[in-house]
Amino acid sequence: MAAKPRTGVQVVGLSRTITQMRKLGVDAADLKEAWEPLGYQAVGVAMSLTPQRTGKLARSVRASRKQNGVTVRVGNARAPYAVYPHFGTTYQPPQEWMFRTLRSLDVDGEVARAIQSAILKAGLAP
Repeated sequence: MAAKPRTGVQVVGLSRTITQMRKLGVDAADLKEAWEPLGYQAVGVAMSLTPQRTGKLARSVRASRKQNGVTVRVGNARAPYAVYPHFGTTYQPPQEWMFRTLRSLDVDGEVARAIQSAILKAGLAP
């Protein structure tokens, strides 16, 4: 089975920051909760940029929170073709709507807000 294509953003130093926050007592659930606004924002933008014929592909956009970030997935059993509109085929040019989603997000600002939110919730800041 071939590997699924991945598109993403990596924030340099985030893993080390999260490790230090956990050592200070920030709960993993607080970290997951802090990523929620970025996930909602990414899903909203992705749904608006998704090519629409039947709407199944747009309805398949989902975000899942993790301790160290958010994963946005597109496609499911009813829309297994998500990769084709994005990367294109021999007959269809690439639409790159997930790349446009990533470019439209303020990832740096949202990551900073998520970290600050988790720190405040843990009571580590004045």
